[in-house]
Order: sequence, then C-alpha cells, then structure tokens
Amino acid sequence: MHEVKRRSLQLDSMRSEAMQARTYRELQVLVHDLRTPLTTIQGLASAMSGFSVSSVDARVHAQAISEAADRMDGMIGELLSGSARRPMSSAQFARRLAAHLPSEKTNRAVGMYIGSNLPQIEVNEIRLVRAVANLVDNALNAGSRNVDIRFERKGEFLALSVVDDGPGLSEEELDQCWEEGFSTKNSSGLGLSFVNQVVEEHGGTVYIENRSAVENVDSSASGDCGPAGVRCVIFIPEYDRGGV
Repeated sequence: MHEVKRRSLQLDSMRSEAMQARTYRELQVLVHDLRTPLTTIQGLASAMSGFSVSSVDARVHAQAISEAADRMDGMIGELLSGSARRPMSSAQFARRLAAHLPSEKTNRAVGMYIGSNLPQIEVNEIRLVRAVANLVDNALNAGSRNVDIRFERKGEFLALSVVDDGPGLSEEELDQCWEEGFSTKNSSGLGLSFVNQVVEEHGGTVYIENRSAVENVDSSASGDCGPAGVRCVIFIPEYDRGGV
C-alpha cells in the first residue's frame, strides 16, 4: 500500500509538472505574439511626437495605436480564459490567421483557400490561431515545401485543413502524436496535444493522417509509394445563434 501511495504521489507530481511546462510554453508563445502590436504602439507613438495636435496623420496613428492596444488586451483576456470565445465569420478568422503567417516567416510556402458559404463560428481567436499556426510550424520544420490551409463547410461544421507535402509520419508516430510532450524533432513546441486541447475547448474534433502518394504529383511522378505528406483536419461547430 505504501508503494501504491508513493506511485500515486509520483504520478500526481508528474502531471503537475507537465501542466506547468505547458503553461510556460503557452506564455512564451503569447509574449512572442504580443510583440507585434506592441511594436506598432511604440513605433506610431514615436512618429506622433513630431506632429502637431491638429495633424490628420496624428489622428490616424492614434486610431492605430488604440486598435493595437485593444488587440493586446483581447489577447491577454483570451489567454487567461480558454472558455472566452466570441462569434466571428470563418473568413474573418482566416484573415486573422493569415496575419500570423506572413510570407517572410513562412518563406512563401503557405497557401490559403477560403471556400464559400462558410459557417459563423464562436472561437477563442488567440488559442485557435496558435493551434493552427503550430500545425503549420510542424509541417515546415518537417521539411515540407508547400503547406495548404483550407477553409470549407462540412455540414454544420467548419472543416479547417492543414495539408503538407512533407515526409509523413510513421505508424508509431501517428499512434503517439497526441501525447503530451511528443515530438519527432525533440522540440519544446506546443505539440499536437495542445492542438487537441484547444479543439476540444471549442466542442470540435481533430484527426491526422498521412496523404497517399497519388495525392502528391511530385511523389507520384518519382515512383514513391510511401506517405506524401500529412493532412490534419479540425472540425469547429457552427455557431448557434439561437442561444443569443
């Protein structure tokens, strides 16, 4: 019984350490994301110092500063509460995601397709953006040359797909990829467990699979019959306006 109790305490301690590590990683990511609006605030505030009070440019910059500050406040609020969500269109969320994946960061490797008749969704923008961006980072770090992000309607769900042309995952990696701390690159990144957690917070589901070689023109042409990249699909339920 003493041994059982000792192991139980050890397991609780490991879970606590894992939670603290995950929280720390999320805070690191938040600090990185906060730098963009903060740089805007600092730069425009400096530019305004050379204008007169009546200057039109000063008013424009003041508006941009106000919007950047509001964005920072929203980011902090959404991080503090995973349940903090607000309605927005799928297209609007796609634009917010694109802003976090500039071409200079992705080396123009990321493309985005936004379908028609997309559903309204209710999301924690900051956390869901980080989850999708994490999938893109994983694909690029694995050596993918192209990553496609697709927004499509599937019944009463938004189907958000991240598809790459990388080396794919082994069966063992597919079995373990959702585990806390799992990485094929010994990375300290958020990992797929974070993606799964965020999707569950939104009442959605997520799955990952290897693409077949026939889906990839380059792999098919080379005669490679193995995996030709990875497809990860996130399903977010349509926002129920009836509850408002």
